[in-house]
Amino acid sequence: MNKWAEGIVERVYTRWKDKYAESCKSGFKVFYSPVRQNPQIMIIGYNPGGLENSFMSYKEKLERGDFSVPIKHEYLIKDYRLAKKMRNFFDKKEQLLEESIKINLIFFRSKNIREWKKIEKSKRIEIEGFCFDLVKEIIMQSKPKMILIEGISTYKKLRKILGFEGSSVVTNGSQRCYVTEWMGIKLFAMPHPTGSRIKQHDWEEIKELFHNNLALLDNQRS
Repeated sequence: MNKWAEGIVERVYTRWKDKYAESCKSGFKVFYSPVRQNPQIMIIGYNPGGLENSFMSYKEKLERGDFSVPIKHEYLIKDYRLAKKMRNFFDKKEQLLEESIKINLIFFRSKNIREWKKIEKSKRIEIEGFCFDLVKEIIMQSKPKMILIEGISTYKKLRKILGFEGSSVVTNGSQRCYVTEWMGIKLFAMPHPTGSRIKQHDWEEIKELFHNNLALLDNQRS
């Protein structure tokens, strides 16, 4: 599994170096965790945040021919806002987070989505298409039991890539989540964890919805 994942990283690096370095100066990252087959959960975000200097040390590693994937889950060892929120989301189930795979729909880094959309449209569509094909390959190869989707924008993009329909679940505070299934994999989409509009009672309700769906999945398989 690691050999295959390293091959994915090498393919992205080669494509970035040969075709996308000028458009995506801030570089890329594919995996934010160890990889494994049949994880309980795969987490999918939109794209990596950050600037060109965020890529420097990783770029040096890639230039040495080191395409290895992380040995620890970034959400457990970093203290940026999203990592902290996701640790809170998994609450007392740290092992569940530790054993999850984390990727993004788009591997290439930008300061924010607005900045990403400044890339010339035809080039951006080409780059996204390249990423989406690999995301689908990663899902099919790893076969997670559930995909946790960070953000409704991410969910809508993933829906187009995979071609599924979803039903929404609305919390008491009007925060919308989506629950559906694709190829035997349960999908749970929530508002982006760092969104300013999520009130604490909504956040707790979203957590409960997720963990209830996870428990239901476990019961179906037992």
